[in-house]
Amino acid sequence: MEIPRRYRVDGKAAVGVGGGQTKGETIGNGRATATVLAREGARVLVADRHLASARETADMIVAEGGQAYAALYPHSDEAGFVTGVSLAVDGGEGVRWGS
Repeated sequence: MEIPRRYRVDGKAAVGVGGGQTKGETIGNGRATATVLAREGARVLVADRHLASARETADMIVAEGGQAYAALYPHSDEAGFVTGVSLAVDGGEGVRWGS
């Protein structure tokens, strides 16, 4: 089934809240969502309360050729989160995507 163009995310910004991964054998919903959005062409801000986990997800996305930036969420690092949102929206020209 072909997805109508208006539903595609190619070239758009997305925020994957809870995009880190809890230890376990399966992939979590947040990481899976962030990965699929990136595979479909979105620039993804991977936000999670565990920054190391968000960075791991962002690095996985970048390794696959996608664009992702990790940020701590919720508000314990408000400046970092705002920066991440700005990077996702603006495309982060000149910024190294990943952790």
